[in-house]
Amino acid sequence: MKKIGGIVVSIFFCVAMADVCEAEVIRFFYPGGGIRSEYMLKDGQLNGLSKKYFENGTLMGEESYINGKLDGMMKRYDEKGTLRAEVAYVAGKRNGTATLYHENGRIKAQCRFKDGEVDGTVKVFSPDGVLLGEGMFVNGVREGTTYLYTEQGKLRFIDVYKAGRRVSRKTGTSER
Repeated sequence: MKKIGGIVVSIFFCVAMADVCEAEVIRFFYPGGGIRSEYMLKDGQLNGLSKKYFENGTLMGEESYINGKLDGMMKRYDEKGTLRAEVAYVAGKRNGTATLYHENGRIKAQCRFKDGEVDGTVKVFSPDGVLLGEGMFVNGVREGTTYLYTEQGKLRFIDVYKAGRRVSRKTGTSER
């Protein structure tokens, strides 16, 4: 019975991997021989995980494609291998959470995208994790109240936006 189970699992794995096995991997190299990038192509289009590398061999970025369009989480790294950005894509458009990171790994900025446009709350942080600003966007346009803080967390300004234009600014004095 164990042998039959193993055969069934093997057959299932081969069927599930058939699309990957049909893909062609294309690699580009630096003059010194190190890999610069690698892409998976199927039927002449990007399909699957693509990766780019720094000349020192450290991963620079990775992204997934389906039928030539970004689909999944795109990630970017610095030369030390520290994650610096993550952006969610669906069918070639930014959709979902995007996060930028400081060199120390803490969140630098975070927002959400809908159909390629910033949509929702955007937050910006200092390298120490202090909230420096937060505001709303609707379909890529600033809308509503934006709060700006000092590095010490004190409220500096309160701006109000309508259709992307600042219509008022108040000076703040409270701490966050």
